[in-house]
Amino acid sequence: MSRRYRQKTTINNSPTFAGNQTDQRTWSHGINLRSNTGGVFDWELTGSVIDFGKDTVRAPTVDPTLAFGGNAPGRITSLTGSGWHTVDAKGIWRPRTDLLGYHEISFGFHHDLYTLKNPVFNTGDWQSGGGQSIFTNSTGKTQTEGYWIQDAWDFHENWNFTIGGRLESWHAYDGVNTTTVAGSLQTVNQADKSSVNFSPKAKLTWTPMQQIRIGAAIGQAYRYATATELFQTTTVGTGATAISVNGNPNLKPEEALASELSGEYFVDKGRFRVSLFQERVKNAIFSQTGLITNPLTNQTVQSTFISNVGEIDTYGVEVSGEKTDAVIKGLDILGNLTWVDSRIEDNRAADAAAAALGPTATNPNAAVPSTGKHQPRLPTWRANAVVTYRANENFSASVNVRYSSGQFGQLNNTDTNGFAYTGLTSYLVADLVARYKITKQVTAIGGINNVNNDKYWIFHPFPQRTYFVQLRFNY
Repeated sequence: MSRRYRQKTTINNSPTFAGNQTDQRTWSHGINLRSNTGGVFDWELTGSVIDFGKDTVRAPTVDPTLAFGGNAPGRITSLTGSGWHTVDAKGIWRPRTDLLGYHEISFGFHHDLYTLKNPVFNTGDWQSGGGQSIFTNSTGKTQTEGYWIQDAWDFHENWNFTIGGRLESWHAYDGVNTTTVAGSLQTVNQADKSSVNFSPKAKLTWTPMQQIRIGAAIGQAYRYATATELFQTTTVGTGATAISVNGNPNLKPEEALASELSGEYFVDKGRFRVSLFQERVKNAIFSQTGLITNPLTNQTVQSTFISNVGEIDTYGVEVSGEKTDAVIKGLDILGNLTWVDSRIEDNRAADAAAAALGPTATNPNAAVPSTGKHQPRLPTWRANAVVTYRANENFSASVNVRYSSGQFGQLNNTDTNGFAYTGLTSYLVADLVARYKITKQVTAIGGINNVNNDKYWIFHPFPQRTYFVQLRFNY
């Protein structure tokens, strides 16, 4: 896939934001091979490759008013050569011998390699000039290999016990950060990091009758930092006095322990489910956008930081259901409602550091502690409902309603005004869509998104009432 964007103001008023030019060509490849005999043994192989064949962003380093005057200086940010590949192999063995019940044993292997190449060049002409010198450079790699096995055991009538584990080996290496400081390049070779972890899991399921199923599950998992989170450089400020802030090469792996108690009730062409869930995450890897003041220019800009949060505890309830041919033939209904209480239980180290620095004129809430606050970007209430009517094989119409309560974007929950850049607000949105199959290959689609014209923000303003039509051809 190839994309090219060009942002440029053409009106006589002074522009608020500087323009940029983006040129991207990304190669995406995937393959999946599998057997599905349902017999004694089945297998599956999956692979993917993502390659940033070309990825450059040109932007000026001068005032937006001067940026389009011609020959204005700027920088070229490149991700060309970055990318990743993954390989997964899976086997399923269904022994015919009765080993104290029926067993289905699955096992597999996972491999991934992520590469970051992110130089930033100075240029005399941000619109068409070549790179003249390095301003910053970020490189690094991460690699994960994992081996897993699980056994789903029907040990008694109406009872199933599934147990398994995953062994992972993770490495981060070749991390290098080069930054321009006081007009000269300084390079830091980041230390290699590695981690070996084992993640067990177990689930017990009881089906006392055909319509009811009850389950209890618990499991542990690890999430490792990406090459971008570890090594990518953040540029602060503009012009010759810009400062670069390195990524966080000291990130620890996330460690999550999750459990769930669920109950399901099956009806004709339908299902209802209730779930009580809990999750405790230690060393949560979290990114948040904040303000930095460049001490050389006294200019305040936004920048994204990545850090570990000591512990986040989450408790919640989810109710969901679906029914085909509800009330009348062709009417399908599905929906879910979720309540979550997610709190930062321990972030004392970061709170102490923030308190020591104290508030600033541009961020008077910088010293407010985050321990005890809500996890950012996770609303307390969420709900979705979809009603679809299938008049016949060719025509269908649906209504989709989505709701989310308000949420925070900052760890210390001080961003109480969501109607601003980077803000988050509650929303209630209804979408309408109709589909008509004209022929076997041609389908017409039309609808209205956000028909109730709700005004809400998720980092930026989301579109209000929007009309759309599509003509789709499949061959």
